[in-house]
Amino acid sequence: MKIRQTTICHTCRARKLGCDGKVPACTQCLHTGRQCPGYKHDFIFVNQKSQPAATISRKNGTGPSNQSTANTTIARIPPSMPTKTSPIETHSDLIIRTFAPWLVQPTGLFNTTTPPFQICGSWVGVLPKLLNANTVGGVLPSAVLTLGLTISSSNSADGLPSNSCIKAYSLALNLLRRSLEGIDGRWSIELVATSTCLCLAEAMLPTSQEGKSTHLKGVGKVMQLSGPSMFVSGVPYQLFVGIRPLLLFDAFETRTSTFLAGEDWRTVPYSIYSATPLQSLFNHGAAIPSLLEIFDRLTTSIQEVDLVDGRKLWDAFGDALRQFDIWEQLFRLNTPNPPYWPRDAQDESHLSEVPWQKVLWFPDVFVANAFTHLWGFRIICITHQQLLEWRCPAIAVEGQSSADCVPSVSELTSWICGSMEFLMQDEGRLYGAVSTVFPLRVAYRVFQEEVPSSEIKMEWCRKIVEKFVCKGVDLGSLL
Repeated sequence: MKIRQTTICHTCRARKLGCDGKVPACTQCLHTGRQCPGYKHDFIFVNQKSQPAATISRKNGTGPSNQSTANTTIARIPPSMPTKTSPIETHSDLIIRTFAPWLVQPTGLFNTTTPPFQICGSWVGVLPKLLNANTVGGVLPSAVLTLGLTISSSNSADGLPSNSCIKAYSLALNLLRRSLEGIDGRWSIELVATSTCLCLAEAMLPTSQEGKSTHLKGVGKVMQLSGPSMFVSGVPYQLFVGIRPLLLFDAFETRTSTFLAGEDWRTVPYSIYSATPLQSLFNHGAAIPSLLEIFDRLTTSIQEVDLVDGRKLWDAFGDALRQFDIWEQLFRLNTPNPPYWPRDAQDESHLSEVPWQKVLWFPDVFVANAFTHLWGFRIICITHQQLLEWRCPAIAVEGQSSADCVPSVSELTSWICGSMEFLMQDEGRLYGAVSTVFPLRVAYRVFQEEVPSSEIKMEWCRKIVEKFVCKGVDLGSLL
């Protein structure tokens, strides 16, 4: 009796090719750009009494939607058991579990009343639906495979990308390049998701910062071609909510204005679903990169900044600070409980005395995300006011100086550092880690300018990054 080998994928078997049996995809399929169907056996024995009803209805095509079915199955099946048969679907599940754990188990750190589809990280939840459509020549499955392999590599013992990870990334780039040559409106959403997957993979791979920024610029171009009215509901809305923060932070890093600061991009996507507090905060923050661009233009020479132009820019940073004050006031009015508190104290009145080593705690990770970014935005505005005052002392007038800002830069940086322990909890997975990047970088750059205690604080920041690296999250390029 001839025994049929189980280490040959179905594609290689049909094409009579040699298969190395690698998982999640064999080398033949990776090199030829085909989706490897895996090594599923012909016969699978299932305990009928324990088989989830959601899985049965999914096979019959009469159950709930793909996304809700996947979430139900993930919640019921132990992590040690495979929840999908396709390697691409397996990686899709891994991405969801890693970047949006609240879609799997909305408890603990992720216990919030905000609908999941309005949370920025939830965009990964639309991947199964887009993968089922798969209308762009396999480019999205290739990007999902790349990101999934990158996550798996980051969790390995050495934390280095595997050969299959590098090959998958190269293949995905080639497929994306070909797809962009014939870009078309109906392909826009899948290409946005593809570029974002590759952007996240690029951020985790030990390569240059330019690659990540290049992907984001491509995403921005596709979104601008589509227009804001395309992102008001459904899958496009979820993608917009998730991708906008990445585009915004890239604008901060490159210190260039962004189309997201336009009135239509701040209002039209929220014409059906009102903006959440975090989305409103980012609406205010979207104006700051353009101010940084003006600042760089005014300070390119060693000459003193023009008083009129300098004062105008100083006032613009002041207007942004007032908008952030209003945002915080509204947040506190609409929330019965304090948004944060010292971990070892019950009284919020102690907040003004919190030293930089003090640990802060939050009701959930989304509130922590909002306030640490609020503090980062404020620091940028105040420090640039200070730089303008230094370049042109006449800008600061009595009763209107950056030194009068409350809270001060020192307090804001201490609060950011005090929030890291909360965001570093294992339950936060990569969402918690990614949430620390922008505010921690802002605090670190402030410490670089401080004396004499700056080195102690910078070392503390570096230790935070090392802790993430030990968890399998490569944030080495953060600082």
